[in-house]
Amino acid sequence: IGATGWFYNNVRVDGVVGITDDYARSGNGSVFMKTQDVAAPGTSNSKADIEFLTDLATGPLGLLSDLSSMTYEWFRNSASTNEALQHPAYRVLVAAPIGGVMTFGGLVFERVYNESAGWVADVDQWVTETITAETNLWNFGLGGFAQDPVGKGAYNTTLADWQTFLGPDAVIYGFSAGVGSGWGAFEGAVDNLGWTIDGTTALYNFEVKSDGVPPIPLPAAGWLLISAIGGMAALRRRRRA
Repeated sequence: IGATGWFYNNVRVDGVVGITDDYARSGNGSVFMKTQDVAAPGTSNSKADIEFLTDLATGPLGLLSDLSSMTYEWFRNSASTNEALQHPAYRVLVAAPIGGVMTFGGLVFERVYNESAGWVADVDQWVTETITAETNLWNFGLGGFAQDPVGKGAYNTTLADWQTFLGPDAVIYGFSAGVGSGWGAFEGAVDNLGWTIDGTTALYNFEVKSDGVPPIPLPAAGWLLISAIGGMAALRRRRRA
């Protein structure tokens, strides 16, 4: 997405992602996300993500042990027919040495695993989330899907638990927000994605370009090319200095 460091990724089975004005937040845009209803959920997995990625060859974003918080906002349209407890997830992407092998995966936030039984996602309104050391996160790729490293249950492991389990050499190579993978039909959005690593905060607000440039189709998205703003460029300059 331009030179922002953000990418559309994992867009499949007619999933849609793009910065549009459908659910404008903190300006004239946000990241629109949509998955399709399919005949066999779990087999034909409509999915769409937006991800901030770094090349580990030039250095990670920071140490997982230095991640103190993550924040974002999500929106679920009431016309969505997937499970009522689902909303756009937020993930920190991690590389860690496990059994002597560098392993890539992620830690995933979903509000349902931090609430009591029967919780359902709010609809037709923006919800702000702040993930801290005590927030439950489940995992993929880091030693096995939905691993239970500390005996608390696969979906009851906090960020602090993961930081201890994965150790001081675990690094962050990106952040990701997305929807889908067997969900069924969903429509919504995310905006104001951010994180704090080693005391430095990056925050990204996604806007539709307003400089008179006409809409530019995007593969599997088909709406507008965007401009995203944030603090990561400044963060990298300070760390290199």
